[in-house]
Amino acid sequence: MTGMEAHIIQLASEQEYEVYEVIQFPFEEGNFLDLYICTKDHFEYFIIASIDFSLLKKVNNKIQIALFTKLRSHITDGSENKTENLSHFFEKNTTLIVVTSPPSSTRKEYVYKEVSKIEEDAYYFKKQVLFFNSEENIFFNDNLASYPTVSDYCSAIISDMEKYELFVIGLDNEFELISRLYEKVPFLNLSVVKHKPLNLDEMIEAELDAEHLELRKEILKSITVDNMDEWISSIGASND
Repeated sequence: MTGMEAHIIQLASEQEYEVYEVIQFPFEEGNFLDLYICTKDHFEYFIIASIDFSLLKKVNNKIQIALFTKLRSHITDGSENKTENLSHFFEKNTTLIVVTSPPSSTRKEYVYKEVSKIEEDAYYFKKQVLFFNSEENIFFNDNLASYPTVSDYCSAIISDMEKYELFVIGLDNEFELISRLYEKVPFLNLSVVKHKPLNLDEMIEAELDAEHLELRKEILKSITVDNMDEWISSIGASND
């Protein structure tokens, strides 16, 4: 299992997916893949496979065809693989997530071209290609060490507006790496933080001293949907 593949498997576990290891799956004579199948309900499946960058050209033909036609029998033939039987949804509702590490010398344009060929192929499976070079893997691992889980790390970075603003002008590589994960890993979802709505009554009472609290009702009557923003702004200005 590669470093990034291990992180994706960990993400799946953190998102409460069942994860099954499939070892030594033969996609052509003499060539094998170790891969993982993730599912929550046996309705939607994800196949996670670490594939050498030099073998990406085989994903759209030999690899995915072998997975589509032979994986079911491979995991139910009484071998050491303990994966539960795949449901009838497997052939219709599966995403293949390819994890690969291009050599550092590979031009980005070439990487994007090879990735697009796979992801735009409409046959057999939906496909995503997650690519990290060795330097990016090291960078990811070093920063991940400061967080309890992979999910926490990803959520903290993608929610950081300062890092986002730097990313927009090309000055934050970490945000770019994490956004790539959100783009390529379907079960990695952005957590939405719920904020307590403004309590207008409390805001008014905080602005009034005891002597003038009787004006509260009059103030409430005077505030409408149309002028509420203006009133809130005036409170902020008076506190500056």
